[in-house]
Amino acid sequence: MILSDPKDENAAASRRNECFSRKVFLGGLPSDIDEDNIRFYFSPFGALSVDWPHKAKSKSSHPPHGYAYLIFCDELSVRLLIASCIREDEKLFYFVFSQKVEICPWYLADSNFVVDKHPVVKPSNTIVVTGLRRSTRSSDLARMVNAEFGNVFYARINIDRELKYPLGTGCVSFSSEESYIAALNAAVFSS
Repeated sequence: MILSDPKDENAAASRRNECFSRKVFLGGLPSDIDEDNIRFYFSPFGALSVDWPHKAKSKSSHPPHGYAYLIFCDELSVRLLIASCIREDEKLFYFVFSQKVEICPWYLADSNFVVDKHPVVKPSNTIVVTGLRRSTRSSDLARMVNAEFGNVFYARINIDRELKYPLGTGCVSFSSEESYIAALNAAVFSS
């Protein structure tokens, strides 16, 4: 089974019209940046809030570990931000305090990947995969699991309902019961 490469010209052309999650990951933030500075740099793209894990508990205005999330009110703001980024090695960067900060938008189309549109399958041949990086695309998940067990026909990255941002879990469906059982016996997946 050959899995198509989503980086081909057709995928690139279709991406120009895709929708994005309103939640955007920022990585590599300067250690001395605070929430007000983040708002200053990114509010020109639209109304937003800034978040990071355990923000409410910490009561700190500085995101720990050099990363945070922008949550825009409008998806168009994400498009405007992307258009203002510089691209290096297929990554997006934006300058904050003269430091390159990585911008990681989530393409909604990366949530589902169909290898075979007409498989002969049992609906029960689906596994749940946990511990995924938030940047893992459904096509990446399909390739990873297919390389290990074969016969993957569909992969999905689970996203939250409101912001449509990855939850770190997904599902993989197999066209073969043997591959499904082998994956179940492996018990743990992560990327």
